[in-house]
Amino acid sequence: FCDLRNYFLANSYIVLFSIIVIFFSSLMNFNTIEKTVNKLKLENLSINLKKNYFLIIVCLIFEFTYFLSGVLGSQLTGAFIIDDPNDQATWYTHFYYFLVTFHLLLNLLLLKNKEKNSFGKKFLFISFFLNFVFYGFFLRRMAVQFLFCAIIIYFMMSDTKIKKTSFFIISLLLVSVVFQFTNFLQSIRSSEIYSIQNNQSMIEIVKEGNVFKYFTNQDIRREARDISIENISKRVFTNHELATIFYYEENLKKKYLLGKLIRNQLIFSIPALIFPNKKDYPTAEILISTTTNSPLYNSDTVDSFQSFSYADFGMFGLIVYPIIVIFLFYIFYLFINFTKINNLTAIYILMLFLPMYSLRIVEINISDWFVLIRNIIIFILIFNFLLESKRYIKN
Repeated sequence: FCDLRNYFLANSYIVLFSIIVIFFSSLMNFNTIEKTVNKLKLENLSINLKKNYFLIIVCLIFEFTYFLSGVLGSQLTGAFIIDDPNDQATWYTHFYYFLVTFHLLLNLLLLKNKEKNSFGKKFLFISFFLNFVFYGFFLRRMAVQFLFCAIIIYFMMSDTKIKKTSFFIISLLLVSVVFQFTNFLQSIRSSEIYSIQNNQSMIEIVKEGNVFKYFTNQDIRREARDISIENISKRVFTNHELATIFYYEENLKKKYLLGKLIRNQLIFSIPALIFPNKKDYPTAEILISTTTNSPLYNSDTVDSFQSFSYADFGMFGLIVYPIIVIFLFYIFYLFINFTKINNLTAIYILMLFLPMYSLRIVEINISDWFVLIRNIIIFILIFNFLLESKRYIKN
């Protein structure tokens, strides 16, 4: 849907966007950043093992409750089965991401602790495996996100030095596991392979035995692999959506959205209980298709700051959207530095945000940031109480 000239223009726009983000980030108060970094230092941490085991068991009970109740679905269902088919998000679906991330933090704290006996090692292995499954099974990127966060946070919390040879071998094994797991999720997602209905919960899929077809049918594994490779080859780039807007710009339906995209994404982050008519304010492809004739926006595209910024404000988006990015970063710093937030909760907040500005940055919607910020405001004090340092940290 574009030519080489517009592809070059899109790449140039993205480079400019990045340079301007760096420029605005350099204006941020260094003391705020330094204070944040100091609060995240936990090398000498020693935890209360009994409380850690207890909290992991509580997390597992909640995760299995989600599974056995039939709430968990697949990506075909929007990941969750809920009463209202027109709404794929409720407070308990948003809470799930906080729950599995909290479980991961507890596992890392147990892994870091050197006082584990043989029971503790077996318990940790089972807990990690179940956490990996519950964290990543309904979205392919979540499996990668799980291991990425685990590795980064573990090295932040421990004094372990990276040994190049062992790290390389472990990395190869983890990449292999993640690739197979994402292929497995792709095979579940593809209804043509499994004949899975959109309203089927994950427990129903497991009961029917569809999950195990991946391990017994070579054709299914091959098809899932090919689909995954093709998907990765397209969706890791953020330039072709922008290039198609440039290509069709001469035939624009109207010039730009002039802030409607930001406005609607803010509205999208408001709970339906407060703003029940928020579905009347479309976002992403539906809204952008009203301002461009690009056929690409009639299908599922990569959400990116760059294409959104141009569709919203044209070249002026190079100023507006980088400012928004830096403002979101600043809010993240404020959360961590809030006086009521202890050091462990600060690490937990980092784990929630880490994928947003690393792995997911190539395909993320501004509303995702708004929703996460909103959910942190709603849920974080619960976890801050559970991680209360006087009860949890021994030294």
